[in-house]
Amino acid sequence: MILIIVLASLVVAFTFILTRRVGLEVDWDDNGLRARVSYMRFSWKLGRRGKEKTGEGEKGKEKKKEGEGRRSPTEWLGLIPEVLPAAKKLLAHLGRYGRFSRLSLTGSYGLEDPYLTGTLYGCVEGLTGCLASLVPVARIDLRPDFVEEKMDLVGRGRVEIMLGSAVYVAVIAAWYLPKRRIWRLIKNG
Repeated sequence: MILIIVLASLVVAFTFILTRRVGLEVDWDDNGLRARVSYMRFSWKLGRRGKEKTGEGEKGKEKKKEGEGRRSPTEWLGLIPEVLPAAKKLLAHLGRYGRFSRLSLTGSYGLEDPYLTGTLYGCVEGLTGCLASLVPVARIDLRPDFVEEKMDLVGRGRVEIMLGSAVYVAVIAAWYLPKRRIWRLIKNG
């Protein structure tokens, strides 16, 4: 009887944990991209906490001089066609199980030709109308600059997904990744 009570309480706790929403908040501005994950009342910043240390010993100096063990970015770019199906699955499942709760985009943009800036302005206004109907709290303030070429944008967004769905989406996306090739590239540098 005690075992049943303990198992039932574990099932209830596990169900409660999996059905709570996880929030991912992303800020984008001139300083770069920052992300924060929040779950119930806890939140964590994503990214590096400090500067990355370089090898101080002899091995670190040898690798620095010779440049061995480093792969060119073109090898990683070669993975794009193989990673694309996993990215499509990830976005499709996130669209089904996740939701935007907030979106804010402000700034100004301009292209070298006023005609192209006007065309882009029309596309942005159409996209603004679509996003306003999909996102409950959407504030989009993009101003075209017909005089000079510039791109000054600041954005902030929040996506929410249930923890159980997030685990499911991660497993589905990982299933479609070329795991052996990625592991080889990571192992070699």
